[in-house]
Amino acid sequence: MRIYILLILIVLSSSFAFAGKEQGIVVDVDSNAAQDTTALSGEIDEVTVTAIRTPYNLLNTPAPINLITPIQLESGSALTPVEALNQVPGVFMHYGTISTNRLTIRGIGSRTPYATNKIKAYFGEIPLTGGDGETVLEDLENSSIQRVEVIKGPSSSLYGAGLGGTILFHPKSVRSDFVRYQTTIASFDTYKNTLMAGVKQNNLDIFALGSVLNSQGFRENNTTNRANVTLHSGYAVSEKVNLEALIKLTKMKGFIPSSIDLNTFLKSPEKAAANWKGIQGYEAYTKGQMGLSMNILPTRQSKISLAAFGSFRDADEPRPFNLLLENSHYLGWRGYYQKTMEGQVAKITLTSGLEFFRENYNWSTWSNDNPEEVLSDNNEKRSYENLFMQMESNFQEKLFLSAGLNGNLTRFDYIDNYKADGDKSGKRSYKPVLSPRIGANYQVVNTFSVFGNVSHGFSTPSFEETLLPEGQINPDIKPETGWNLEAGMRADWNNRLRATVSYYRIYIKNLLVARRTGEDAYVGVNAGKSLHPGLEAELRWAVFESWSLPVAYGKWKCNPCQLSFSGFCGW
Repeated sequence: MRIYILLILIVLSSSFAFAGKEQGIVVDVDSNAAQDTTALSGEIDEVTVTAIRTPYNLLNTPAPINLITPIQLESGSALTPVEALNQVPGVFMHYGTISTNRLTIRGIGSRTPYATNKIKAYFGEIPLTGGDGETVLEDLENSSIQRVEVIKGPSSSLYGAGLGGTILFHPKSVRSDFVRYQTTIASFDTYKNTLMAGVKQNNLDIFALGSVLNSQGFRENNTTNRANVTLHSGYAVSEKVNLEALIKLTKMKGFIPSSIDLNTFLKSPEKAAANWKGIQGYEAYTKGQMGLSMNILPTRQSKISLAAFGSFRDADEPRPFNLLLENSHYLGWRGYYQKTMEGQVAKITLTSGLEFFRENYNWSTWSNDNPEEVLSDNNEKRSYENLFMQMESNFQEKLFLSAGLNGNLTRFDYIDNYKADGDKSGKRSYKPVLSPRIGANYQVVNTFSVFGNVSHGFSTPSFEETLLPEGQINPDIKPETGWNLEAGMRADWNNRLRATVSYYRIYIKNLLVARRTGEDAYVGVNAGKSLHPGLEAELRWAVFESWSLPVAYGKWKCNPCQLSFSGFCGW
């Protein structure tokens, strides 16, 4: 019955949303017409952050954390989360094509040529960062994200290797039954269709999303086709035990126009590189990511959290110089125990836990002239363990202190299966890295607080960066490490007007840069030290709240209007 209602609504009660050159059609069907579709939101208030594993009001957080709300996600591009992330001061997401992005935080990661590196990311309990430190964000669906928390600067005491910071994408949950259909039409023959549905029955809630994106792109050899399926479910076994499951499947094929010279860019920017156009080069992959978590509350003052996650990925990339075939899968688990002790003037929360990660990565290259001729055949086993401890203290809801320590051990095991040019197999195990953090926040008045933070971070080289030009392992390359010193202030007036200003200095040691050794070959080099000082400011004003006009079997909805101004100055 709801399908017929959905088709009628497309004709009778469509609403239009404009974002840049995109035009969208959104239709909602809710089990209760008087209930706003923002019932999709989770139980946590949007000004509460959980990035340091203990819920904090954003005003009192003793760490440099920014929050991206559902309003910001919905008001930006429906194709990628680029616009929403770029609203955060100090965060810059470079947008090449729909399937090619690179994100930097406070300048960290800008030396990685074609990918996001030195930044950790999670979608729920699922790591979006592989064992080589590379993070893939371009196939995330805005509509499947409830909110985003961005930890800026070294955050290794919380999440392991992540010199630039950590991004937490919280999957959308359900508070009432709904069906939603959205069509987005944009320039260059770009079409995206998204269907979402949610069910809330007693202790069980299920959120499901399916989307298909097709785009011809602005440039030659620029077609992109992508399909996504996301399932997120929660089940309250009892008042003290809660289960969550998350599945994300992606199939993508994006053609690569690649780089052109300055003269071609000025005269014909739509042109593709001749060699990539000639071979019709592209990147295609099928990927699945899964996570299962359980939260147990033995008492009112304690919590046990356990999570297991896994992923698989099959990819091929025809390139002018060879054909690249990749296959990888990883498994891991994370668990921690949390204990809260309350006194008359203070509240202290202690947390300790472990995280294990194991990845198996196979990659080979083949000749374009002779598809049967193998050029290289490699296997990498990547693994790391994190042991973390932290303490959160709250003194009379005025002074908030936070301290943490993480120990990391990372290893690579490389097997060269193509020995025609010699066996280059080898192992690399880095020395344990300890990353401390301490932060403080003092609430001067109800609407104003000041904070300070000192944190350590690191990023291990990818295995490719540890190889010498001849293919042997470089025993002298070291992880990149850094310290972040930061102070700032936050203000919040009735959740309508919010302001944040902070100054930071990041000191980087054993700086990792890529040195090009061939058309598709790079090696990592420790290039000394660097300093990243900067001043960030953000002002956000909620002009008016949301409103909706009831119509037959649904609503015509207007999202809240917000004005935001953010600035970032680094030197």
